[in-house]
Amino acid sequence: MKILSVNISQQKGTPKHPVPSIKLSSTGIEGDAHAGNWHRQVSLLGIESFQSAFNGGANEPQCDIPVCKEGASLVSAASQKVSGPRYGIYAENITVCGSVDGAKVSSGGRSVSVRDDGEGGADFMMLKECNAGDRFTCGHVILEVTQIGKKCHGDGCAVMRETGLCVMPSDGIFAKVIRGGELKAGDELLYEPRVWKTAVITLSSRAAQNIYPDLSGPQIASMLKEFCRENHWPQENKYILLPDDSACLQAEILHLISERYDLVFTTGGTGFGPKDITTQTIRPLLEREIPGIMEYIRVKYGAQNPNALLSAGIAGLCGNTAIFCLPGSVNAVKEYFTEIARCLKHLDAMRTGQEH
Repeated sequence: MKILSVNISQQKGTPKHPVPSIKLSSTGIEGDAHAGNWHRQVSLLGIESFQSAFNGGANEPQCDIPVCKEGASLVSAASQKVSGPRYGIYAENITVCGSVDGAKVSSGGRSVSVRDDGEGGADFMMLKECNAGDRFTCGHVILEVTQIGKKCHGDGCAVMRETGLCVMPSDGIFAKVIRGGELKAGDELLYEPRVWKTAVITLSSRAAQNIYPDLSGPQIASMLKEFCRENHWPQENKYILLPDDSACLQAEILHLISERYDLVFTTGGTGFGPKDITTQTIRPLLEREIPGIMEYIRVKYGAQNPNALLSAGIAGLCGNTAIFCLPGSVNAVKEYFTEIARCLKHLDAMRTGQEH
């Protein structure tokens, strides 16, 4: 991903002006109004947003627009009627050729599918489709995405007044500096997507003894994979089959937490039988319980099937690991995951400290 221009301003909410280079430190960009100890230190915008404005809505990304190397604006007028972009006009610190090829990105030395087209291939992905936690690197510099878009300033937006179009709220992304250094036009940013670490644990002594196959665990894994694909979350999933043993379950959960897994789903052991140990094993490990989602699911499906009210499934956080304990039937798994999926993105924003 090529940097076309680097830009700064001394006042927030105003267009920026190109400069030959920018210096980044732990507080952001030296000399820029957004520098500080917060999560929106650096803003990035893809050139397709300029092209949409200047080309009557055409937004196919092109990288043939000149790189701004001398800090000079390409045009003097700031309006949609000019023939080309003025970098920094939409208040972005870094203007880039804002697309990444999902087939070429890597994470930790591995090839990762960023945006699967559903047929085994990687589809085109725009800059604004990145996720919080993704990183961009260039030499020594590391930027971590913290927010996608923002609330518009409305009538008080200086960018809107000057350009007639405010695209950062919809198309821009924001990042914090993980490791500082210098960036300039012409540099290449390497995209390193955050990989969601997920785990599915089935609790069943008989399945663990191969008396019958586990069906609920693979069902969760399949639905979770589809959810991650639809939301462009590169995923690594771990499947674990355990007997109904509290010590084994506790050890596995603590290991996953120590390995900083994002999402852990268990299936089975949420009833009130003598071998149902999941809830009482996991609840003491949770630092914060999330009661609402499980209560809602029990009430919703219990209205048609009163037996659903007897599930003792729980959800909560330990550190930044979200844990969901689901019943052991395939139908229950489908019902529970369908409802949980509706709030997973918002939960991710909350647990990682993003603006929401």
